[in-house]
Amino acid sequence: MTSIAGEASSGISREEYIDKVANDILVKLPPEFDLDKIRKKFGLEISPTTVVLLQELERFNILNNKMNRSLVTLRKVITFDRISLKRTLWRRIFCFAGHFCAFMI
Repeated sequence: MTSIAGEASSGISREEYIDKVANDILVKLPPEFDLDKIRKKFGLEISPTTVVLLQELERFNILNNKMNRSLVTLRKVITFDRISLKRTLWRRIFCFAGHFCAFMI
């Protein structure tokens, strides 16, 4: 395992760093909005503005769920990597994460 630049003194590996960041984001993700409960509060008379609000809340829930699933999957991959993930795949992951793209294999 290699250390992150600037974190070498603490001895934290890239995998540990990414896992920590992913976990920090997961903890901060808000819970899903209960759209049925919100619709009931508005009653039968729903204005166009309320329709847009409900649509945006639905889209936010979709985005929130995708982020949650992606971060959980990333953490599983990192755990798996500690066992056997190939180095070239990690290079691609870090390139997409913006850490380095010096060369792609």
